Amino acid sequence: MLLEGRVAGGTAFEKLVEAHHSDIHRYLWHVVTLGAAADDLSAETFLRAFRARRSLPVDTDLRPWLFAIATRLCRKHFRGERGRAATLAARKQGRSANRGRLEAIIRRLPLNQRLAFAMRRFHDLGYDAIGASLGCSAGRAQIHVFDALRRIRRELDAPARGNGGESRQRAAVTRGSDDGTG
Repeated sequence: MLLEGRVAGGTAFEKLVEAHHSDIHRYLWHVVTLGAAADDLSAETFLRAFRARRSLPVDTDLRPWLFAIATRLCRKHFRGERGRAATLAARKQGRSANRGRLEAIIRRLPLNQRLAFAMRRFHDLGYDAIGASLGCSAGRAQIHVFDALRRIRRELDAPARGNGGESRQRAAVTRGSDDGTG
């Protein structure tokens, strides 16, 4: 999607927000797993996009550009988040064990793997778009996704073998994922 009338900003930018806000917000929610933080980061993403719209080349693919802005904001968020680990521990107590465990595994992924996994699994971005958002090649983006899937599968299988809930949870994570078979 090209942003027509970038210099003027008005209606064209509103269309951009309408077209991409839900995807960007869902991406941020999956990465930060806190609704309020996702709301703030989503708003900040579009604020930065609005400010940068005039300097954007006309032929820029806007979806990866927005994901790149959101990704930079996520990285900044997590740099500030390191000192707030106690808040996350308190939040985990209110969740079901399986969902909390899966979210904890995803939170422990290296940041680039977590970002790439969320873009691929929850937003169906291609590896080129993921690579553009992360500032790496499409091949490196694919490696990040596969490494994330491998780590999630390994951690889900490791401690609780034989637990039917764990197998269903693993299947839900990997269903529709890229396993190289299709």
